[in-house]
Amino acid sequence: SSRIDLPSVHIPTKEAREIKARCGMRQALVRFRTVLINNVRGWLRGQLVKPRSGGVETFPVRVRNRLGEALPATVERQLLVIERLTQEIKESTRELAELAKNDPVCNLLMSVPGVGSITALSFKAAVDDVTRFKNAHFLEAYLGLTPGENSSSEKKRITSITKAGSST
Repeated sequence: SSRIDLPSVHIPTKEAREIKARCGMRQALVRFRTVLINNVRGWLRGQLVKPRSGGVETFPVRVRNRLGEALPATVERQLLVIERLTQEIKESTRELAELAKNDPVCNLLMSVPGVGSITALSFKAAVDDVTRFKNAHFLEAYLGLTPGENSSSEKKRITSITKAGSST
């Protein structure tokens, strides 16, 4: 056989696929809620109405308080869906936090300032088996966290991180 030896493709473990799917499901809920909130905000702008500022959890209440009885049924339906999505996102976040709390790798990752349960689980699912990388630089390249370069002739200019890795 004159096959060229190619490096094997990593097949993620069942656990990594499950974690990635659960994080993706939560992210889809957040995306849908954002679309609905932006839709209602667009309608409000058309009515020349600006609700008080606040978090996404209180958005439906703030809209209802601002418009009162003048709120159309079509907008109320969207506000109800936003409230339901917010409940589901909280539940999903709680489940993922519990999953991360019981995982030693995630606990280590969460000891880094700014890294919470969702980030730790997403990182663990993306990397899966860290031993498959020769060193940290290979992991950086896999994640797309390598510096860019804009060089010519004798000038070597290193630019910011390329973020050219996997989009998931």
